[in-house]
Amino acid sequence: MRRRELLAAAAVVFSSPLAGAAPAEASTLAPLEDLLLYGTATVPKHSEVSPAGVAAAVKASRQDFRAPRYDTLARTLPGRIAQAQALEPAELSATAVADLYNVATRLCIKLGEDGLVAITADRALNSARIGGDALTIAEAHRMVSSAWRRQATSHAPPTSPSGPRRTYVRT
Repeated sequence: MRRRELLAAAAVVFSSPLAGAAPAEASTLAPLEDLLLYGTATVPKHSEVSPAGVAAAVKASRQDFRAPRYDTLARTLPGRIAQAQALEPAELSATAVADLYNVATRLCIKLGEDGLVAITADRALNSARIGGDALTIAEAHRMVSSAWRRQATSHAPPTSPSGPRRTYVRT
């Protein structure tokens, strides 16, 4: 009888709204994930593919991130990236694309999506190298190091409760 009560209580705890919070965040990033994995993003209808239009898109993305309007950013970022990719010349396009992928990396970090962090950071670095802007390259390198750090901490073995083990060497 007690076992049934325990199982019923466990079912209530594990089916609570808090247990379902992570999938809601995953669906927030669905448009960005579709862009990264399938390349399914188009330039928004009312956006301007010009240096000024793309600069405005980068600025708007940064403002959405700082606000924090993460849902809006996740919905609009794929279209803004497609807008930047359509820009000519390639160097200007690559720098803007790298800036937007850096914002995407920060968004994925905030939402705890470590798998997408690595992909967006890699794309930011590749685009930044093509663009040649030193500041954008430095930021992309920083995002890559954040991705590596997040991967290392998610796969690190647990430490003991007493802290790290110390070894002493006699001399």
